[in-house]
Amino acid sequence: MFKSLFISLNLVGLILLPFLYVGEVSVIHVLPSEVTEGKSVEVSIIINKGLATGPARLALNFENAPGILIEEISNAGASFSFDKSKALFVWYSIPEEETITLKYRLTAEAGSSGNKTIDGTFSYLDGEERESETIGPITFTVSEGNGNTTASIE
Repeated sequence: MFKSLFISLNLVGLILLPFLYVGEVSVIHVLPSEVTEGKSVEVSIIINKGLATGPARLALNFENAPGILIEEISNAGASFSFDKSKALFVWYSIPEEETITLKYRLTAEAGSSGNKTIDGTFSYLDGEERESETIGPITFTVSEGNGNTTASIE
């Protein structure tokens, strides 16, 4: 009797498991660790959105990266805006794919050498709750040399 009850409870648990799983949200920001003044590099942001649906926003803070300009390359359906210290990717309805890749071009203006830091947040809805994932700071160097190493932060 206990054996059949135990097996029945395990089967019910296995059937309900996909409904109880909440996907983990993560954001990976990949860019070169060194950028040459006056040159451009392509930067990727990979968002594993889990089960997030509805409106979402990715905000990048460039306050600690003066002399850096960005322009979008691919936005995964988001509207994009950039003013001198903030970049925003805004979705009114985030794509259904579990993994989303954004790309932008980062340009270091002449005379902007030194260490630069970019951080940000990814805000989304998890059911009815508003959630936010912090994008850890990523530091890179603007120099007159030729940089080709890559930095990545999760």
